[in-house]
Amino acid sequence: MATKYDRQRIKRQWTLVLLLMRNRYGLTLARLREELGVSRITLWRDLRALTDAGLPVEEQLSGGEKRILLRTSDLPALILTPLQVQALDLSRRLLGPLEGTELLEAYDDILRRVGRPVSNPRSAPDAPGADVASIRREVEAGLRGRVRLRISFINVGESEPRLRTIEPIGWRFVRGELYLLAWDVERGAERSFASHRIRVVEALAEAAERTPVDDDQGFFAPAEGLESLPEHDVVIDLSPIAAAHLVTRPLHASQRVEPRADGGARLVARVPGLWFPADWVLSWGGEARPRSPAGLVDLVRERAQRTLDVLSAP
Repeated sequence: MATKYDRQRIKRQWTLVLLLMRNRYGLTLARLREELGVSRITLWRDLRALTDAGLPVEEQLSGGEKRILLRTSDLPALILTPLQVQALDLSRRLLGPLEGTELLEAYDDILRRVGRPVSNPRSAPDAPGADVASIRREVEAGLRGRVRLRISFINVGESEPRLRTIEPIGWRFVRGELYLLAWDVERGAERSFASHRIRVVEALAEAAERTPVDDDQGFFAPAEGLESLPEHDVVIDLSPIAAAHLVTRPLHASQRVEPRADGGARLVARVPGLWFPADWVLSWGGEARPRSPAGLVDLVRERAQRTLDVLSAP
């Protein structure tokens, strides 16, 4: 019969497994001891028990710190039902914009184990030939190694890339686009970089001072959660058709709507960044017209013209 001590040990070791599974970059010994409330000797005893049980637990030196990792890719394969395999296939197609990240590679590993084909990485949409998946893998390596990176990045509305020195913090997947959250060393502030606009990644010798985030909910944060983008007050005029359907297609939680006599409306909101409000305006197909700021008007005009150029090409 299991004693009280046995039950406590099993619960503690199971908690240890969950901590390691939820932190793909590993945790320091000090952090594990703090989370579990145990001594160094007890922690090492529990880690040895997991290793003896066949779990792929390993030590890794990262940024001058010893971290404990659980190689989830080496855990025993699961037996999936046909319906579960179909669900994975569907998820894989929906998450195509995440090519090159560990999350999607974990999906691919499961699909390979069950004998399903895996699609090839796609190129950056506005940089023919650029291997966006390879660039993201290099960023992931910087996250794992906790080092500074020098990236070549193209800002919206510019044609030539600029060099930026950053400390990568984590990914954010917002409205179909993958952003890199990072500390911009020269500017001394946190910034977001649309990953498809990163052209070159170079790992530097300096260690990063900021710890990568590892929150699954944050990865799929809503647009208003993209906290590092500068906020803008936007004004958008809506036709009567768009105004009638606004309740099912809102722009942002902060929006205020002012009805007009013709049945249309004027929408005012404070939003982070201009990229996703431009997407929102264009999705109405001419039923929405941006009024301010000028950057939003220019961005919508630029993207609409680009679409026309593509459609007019032979």
